[in-house]
Amino acid sequence: MHRIATKPGDLDSEKKLESVRQTPADILFISTADTELSGLAQVWGKRFRKKARLTLRLMQANPLQHPAAAEHYADNVLCKAKLAIFRLHGGYGYFPHILDEILHIKSHGAKTRILVLPGTDEWDPELMNFNDYAEPLVRQMFSYFHEGGIDNMELAAEAVELLLENKTGGFPEALKIPTFGWLKDKSGKRNQKSKIGRVWITFYRALQQTGDMAVVEALTEALNKQGLEVSGFYAYSLREIESQEELLRKAEMEPPDAILTMQSFSIGTGPSGGSMDEGSKTHISFLERLNCPVIQVPTSTENREAWLQNPRGFSASNAAMSVVLPETDGRLFSTVVGFKQEQEAAPELEFRSKRLAPDAKQIEHVAELTANWVRLRRTANAEKRVAIILANYPNKDSRLGNGVGLDTPASVIAFLKDLDKRGYCISSFPGTETGATSVSRAESGATVENLEEKIPETGDELIRILQAGITNDAEMSYGKTPEQGISRERLFEMIGAL
Repeated sequence: MHRIATKPGDLDSEKKLESVRQTPADILFISTADTELSGLAQVWGKRFRKKARLTLRLMQANPLQHPAAAEHYADNVLCKAKLAIFRLHGGYGYFPHILDEILHIKSHGAKTRILVLPGTDEWDPELMNFNDYAEPLVRQMFSYFHEGGIDNMELAAEAVELLLENKTGGFPEALKIPTFGWLKDKSGKRNQKSKIGRVWITFYRALQQTGDMAVVEALTEALNKQGLEVSGFYAYSLREIESQEELLRKAEMEPPDAILTMQSFSIGTGPSGGSMDEGSKTHISFLERLNCPVIQVPTSTENREAWLQNPRGFSASNAAMSVVLPETDGRLFSTVVGFKQEQEAAPELEFRSKRLAPDAKQIEHVAELTANWVRLRRTANAEKRVAIILANYPNKDSRLGNGVGLDTPASVIAFLKDLDKRGYCISSFPGTETGATSVSRAESGATVENLEEKIPETGDELIRILQAGITNDAEMSYGKTPEQGISRERLFEMIGAL
């Protein structure tokens, strides 16, 4: 072991060491995208296999996030290759160890030619520090994978052959592939299922290009069984203006009642599609303009067993990409619906491709959840029952509704007034069946005097109402009716009635 450098705060610092068992080859292709690896495995059968003088290894990059695995791979495989191509989603931030190992083996005389490409649609200038080729050539190679599809994988293979001949020109241009589109309804029954509402499923274009559609198809079938009409939309990224414009156009003709998205990360807020004045003070997200629940339906980059054994379910990086960042868009998290499952091995590549396998139970849950959201959306506001729950920290009433620097009581008043304007039934406040003291009145018959039967005007007034009942502040609760507490069973009855 010459060195194992670790960086505090890495997303997957807890990642377990996975042994990397590969023998050296002329060409190495290491990618975080299983769809790309599967596509290149298909291209191998058409092109490289016919040329016995060339050997190829395909590898999923994620194990190389561990420093020991990165060092072992660099010393035993990488340094003996003629050409190594990396496609790393997350760049140096996710793969510091293997990228540092590239510099290490090069400094010790390794003759491997290195080509490091961004793993997303955005150019990453930092990765040029690890490339043996000039930026124009790197961008040309990047274009094949950015456009995607089997045809472009074949063009990339042709370019690789030129690189192995030490040629840096005459590369074919990448074929332009539509970055988004709607799935065709093969059954012809889509419009017959519109019983309770219409939903969209958005997913990555790469799944459609490589036929890795088992999860999408299973989810569609489960939603159909719930009486929902389903439309599938694939896109390279929902951040692309063209994709957003297409969804907005579709929404004008056939507005969705809910959107399920299998796409990770966040879209962000701000003027969408350039349609808003850049100087406008009102910035809304693109998803907000669709005006319906957006449900995050993630898939895991790991297998189901890893998910079951992890107390947190997702690894840190999976959680960041599929839970934390999407929540900044206001998406509603559901649960993971698919896991990576190894397919038949390709011995000559020393590689097993992975495809997404649907989890039937999880998908059924998501379908039921979606149907409930659709029913709720189609319910008149006046018929909806809404509860606002505030924190009641121990010891002091000064901590009621504590929001760490935020004026929570004032926010609640703003919520109530906005709900009232939108037609929600805000009955007398606190009232006999709603509000802060409704529990105490309903359960004990106690009364709270001098309360106006209306929405409080200020946060201070709201706090005064809350303090009329028993709180966790023993001193301030002295003399108040103790029967204001309710049983656990009654609490769940009330929650169930919402």
